[in-house]
Amino acid sequence: MVTRSHPAATALKRAAAPGEEPDGDERIAFATAMLAQYPGAVVTVDAAGHAAALNETGRGLVAALQQDESALLTVKAQHRANHLKLQLQQADRRQTWELTALPLADGGGPLLLLGRDVTAERNLTQALVESRQLFKDLVTCSSDFAWQTKADGSFGFVSPRGALGFAARELEGRPARSLLALDLQEVPSPFEAEEALDGSEVRLRRKDGSIGFFEVSCLPVMTAAGEHCGARGVCRDVTAAREREAELTRAHATLERLSRTDELTGLLNRRAFVDELSRRLAHLQRHGRSGALLYLDLDNFKLINDRFGHQRGDMVLCGLAALLTGGSRIGDTAARLGGDEFVLWLEEVDAARAESKAAALVAGVNELDARHGAGDGTLGLSVGIAVSLGAEAATALFARADAAMYEAKRLGKGTVRLAPAGA
Repeated sequence: MVTRSHPAATALKRAAAPGEEPDGDERIAFATAMLAQYPGAVVTVDAAGHAAALNETGRGLVAALQQDESALLTVKAQHRANHLKLQLQQADRRQTWELTALPLADGGGPLLLLGRDVTAERNLTQALVESRQLFKDLVTCSSDFAWQTKADGSFGFVSPRGALGFAARELEGRPARSLLALDLQEVPSPFEAEEALDGSEVRLRRKDGSIGFFEVSCLPVMTAAGEHCGARGVCRDVTAAREREAELTRAHATLERLSRTDELTGLLNRRAFVDELSRRLAHLQRHGRSGALLYLDLDNFKLINDRFGHQRGDMVLCGLAALLTGGSRIGDTAARLGGDEFVLWLEEVDAARAESKAAALVAGVNELDARHGAGDGTLGLSVGIAVSLGAEAATALFARADAAMYEAKRLGKGTVRLAPAGA
């Protein structure tokens, strides 16, 4: 069996006479033979501090040492094996080198430097340390609720400030699902997420029992083997924002209602009634059906106001509104047009049924006169009726019913008048 000698060993044997220890020059020859075998920087430095031999990586080390006189002096002062860590400035960046200095002769003289540029490692380590501290600071300062759960769904980590009125120690080890405001046993919990969630909203129960709205963003936590072992995420309390939204929604609904209704009676106003009537007519026309519009005007209402005052007059108006809505069916709609004028839409009725309803309203107003009027028959009701015809528009139907009402008033108090078709 043939054993091949290492090139460096061969160089060392050739440099020394038989039976003699290799001197400094011979050791340099040996070190030179090592250059091609070492993956890092290898530099041999003579007694004057000059690089006697170096590999390609060593050129960067020599260039950095030549720009830093104090570092170079530190290296030259090494008279025994030593490990050094040097901060060296090269061009526009600062490098960190780990060096092993090995004297190649006793009493000073040539050195063998084995070096490794650990700048990237140091920067990465420093970045990780800073990132960890940054994360810790952000979690500590943030009002958000940061957490991580374990495989069994219990909290393994909770941000130091705690959450929901609980201290962090009160939540750690507690089943995270127990914070959900509803019994969601059949619904996946964000605290056990198996896929990423961003901005999902949940309702959580605080320590005092109140319910809060929270936006949650989270990621599943997996083992090296790819098995689910929990989740981590952040919950942001958006309760105040949701309450503001609800308040604005209520305010908008109130404004919308006020813009569509008569303040005194609560019935629709003219604009809202015309819109509603247009929709009703379009629906009936598509299905070949009809309805009737009753236009009503209180007789002698001004006399009631003048004699008994506006408060009594308002009682009369509200009483008529109650008559119009009492016994109403789905689709029937009433409105106060203003003053003492009202309208009532009756869904899917013919002329006979419309006239019957009108007669009942006239009788009802006579009773109102006994309760809130003069009690002597002064107050009455005139009614004009228009039955919808084919593709007739709401404005045309209004005009026919209005004309019929004025005809009824001309004929005398408490009269009902049916508008002729096509009038």
